[in-house]
Amino acid sequence: DRFGAYVRNAEGTDEPEKLIAPPRTGSVVPLAWSPDGKYILYFEQSGSNARLMAVPLFGARQPFIVADQCAGQAAISPNGKWVAYDAPLAGNLQVMVTSFPGRRGRWQVSTKGAVSAGWSQNGKEVLYVGRDSTLYSSRVEEHAGAFRVSNEAALFRFNPAGTTQTFRIAPKGERILLNT
Repeated sequence: DRFGAYVRNAEGTDEPEKLIAPPRTGSVVPLAWSPDGKYILYFEQSGSNARLMAVPLFGARQPFIVADQCAGQAAISPNGKWVAYDAPLAGNLQVMVTSFPGRRGRWQVSTKGAVSAGWSQNGKEVLYVGRDSTLYSSRVEEHAGAFRVSNEAALFRFNPAGTTQTFRIAPKGERILLNT
C-alpha cells in the first residue's frame, strides 16, 4: 500500500522505507524531525479522532502519543525538549506545549484562540497566529522541569493564507517569512 509516511536518503539511491502506516480509515501527515534526528512528529486523523504522534527512528520504532488532541500543526523546540501544537480547548483552538518525548504536563500558551505554533531559534519564544490575524509571541522558559509562559505580545497583523504554515522564522531570527 502506498499511503503513509516514508523516509529515504537525500540522494534518492535507496528504496523508500515506510515508517508510519495510517489508521485503517484515516491519514497521517509528517510534521517535523526532532533536532537530534531521532524522532519524527506527525499528525494522525482517524474519523473524528485527531492526535499528535511521534515515532522513534531507533529500536522497535513503536509510535507513541504526544497529545491526545491536535488540530494538525506542531513544532518541536530547538532543544528538542518541548512540542508546541494547536489543540481544541473550550471551543477554541489554542496553542499548547507539552514535554517531549515523554509528555509530562501540558501548558496553554495562547489566550485568545490561535494556530500555527512555531519556535524562535533560541527556544525562548513561541510564536502563533491569533484569531484576529495577528502574529503573537509569548516568552517561555523551563524551570525545574516545568514550563512557564509569560508576556504575550502582539507583533503585527497580516492576512494569513489559511491556517497551515502561515509563517517561518529566518535562521538568525531577524526576519519572518509570511504566507498571505
